[in-house]
Amino acid sequence: MKAQYLFTTALAAPILVATLGIGPAQAADKALEAQVQSMQNELITLKSQVSGMKAPEKDKGCEAMSKGSLSITCDGFSAKMIGRIMVDAAFFNEDKSRMGDGTEFRRARLGLTGKLFKDWQYKAEWDFAGNNVSAKDIWLAYNGFKSFHKTKLTIGHLKVPMMLENMTSSRHATFMERSTAQDAFVGDLGDRQIGVTAAAGGHQWSLSGGIFGADMNDNAGNEGDEDWLIGGRGTFAPINEKGRVIHLGVWGNYMDNEDNGDIALNPRPESHIAPSFVDTGTITNTDNLTRWGAELAGVYGPASIQGEYVATHINRYTAPGQGNANFDGWYVEASYFLTGESRKYKGSSGKFDRVKPLKNLSDGGLGAWQVAARYSDIDLNDASASIAGGREENITLGLNWLPNPYVKFMANYIWVNNDDNATDNAANLKTGETSAGNDDPQIFQIRAQVDF
Repeated sequence: MKAQYLFTTALAAPILVATLGIGPAQAADKALEAQVQSMQNELITLKSQVSGMKAPEKDKGCEAMSKGSLSITCDGFSAKMIGRIMVDAAFFNEDKSRMGDGTEFRRARLGLTGKLFKDWQYKAEWDFAGNNVSAKDIWLAYNGFKSFHKTKLTIGHLKVPMMLENMTSSRHATFMERSTAQDAFVGDLGDRQIGVTAAAGGHQWSLSGGIFGADMNDNAGNEGDEDWLIGGRGTFAPINEKGRVIHLGVWGNYMDNEDNGDIALNPRPESHIAPSFVDTGTITNTDNLTRWGAELAGVYGPASIQGEYVATHINRYTAPGQGNANFDGWYVEASYFLTGESRKYKGSSGKFDRVKPLKNLSDGGLGAWQVAARYSDIDLNDASASIAGGREENITLGLNWLPNPYVKFMANYIWVNNDDNATDNAANLKTGETSAGNDDPQIFQIRAQVDF
């Protein structure tokens, strides 16, 4: 019996010890499991908090680019270097008067343009051609009226809104020089003046107007009041698609001559190196003048036509033999891209812009090749005002090559036809010539240009 008791005890002891050890182990496992669960809950909470946090904005710093020209952009601010260089040469087939062949830097401009605080724009550009420094566009503009047809207010030295030829940059002109009508009625009277303008536009229309004082390059003294001008321009493009454009435009302005100053109109024959033939001489006792014009242009694929009419009325204080004067001029031109490009049009400003070749020369293409022809006519004769300034008609043929969008080579041939009153080059009559009228030379001129 005792032996049986000892055997039972020996058998039960290990089982009891094992059973007693199971309790603490299970308790430890549960504690560990609870701790792990708590850490998992904390991790989930932390992830939720992190996902709800906004990542700090990355500091963009400044970005420099060199496409076309060097520009720097820094968070709402930008600065871009701009410029253009045009080198010309002209050769004359003289008729009655001497005209010296020659070369010149037609334009050599350098400037800066950009943005300030996103809604402000600026531009400052000077021309260094002809051994002179002259101010071109120097202005500050605000364009924060986004909801009102992107209206822009500009103050400074800028173009008076008139003529499609004038508003289209010389960088993108079809011919080396603008028409005699633009040269006389815009260029001779100042295409840029100090003023304030408001401009608005959409895809198919533009409106601009302003009030102006004098050209800032005018070095006249301040003994008298400054002339002032008010005017505007409107354009409409019933068709404005890629490669298809119809442009219509009208403009007008009134200029008050505060001190009854003098006016003279003497445009060159669409060559800046050539002398003038038509010339009104000095028109004295001018009170005011009114100018207006009409514009028409069309683009259909590589073909384009363009024409304008300009009229000028000069009101004078009455004096013997000094009546009011009326002059006018017009031109029509056509062009065609042999390589298939189209003229680029900006409906919101009513002007033509940069042409990009379908394939640049450096990419294995031909660049863009364009042929063009223009007829222009200006009449500076007014018998009622005793002014015989002459009438000039010009026919110009042009060939343009753009190896890329920023380099351009141009060649123009001009036939000049002057009437008997076009005698402004009389001082250079050839030996044996007795009359300077009806002087009909021919002009060949070429240009190389780059802009950025």
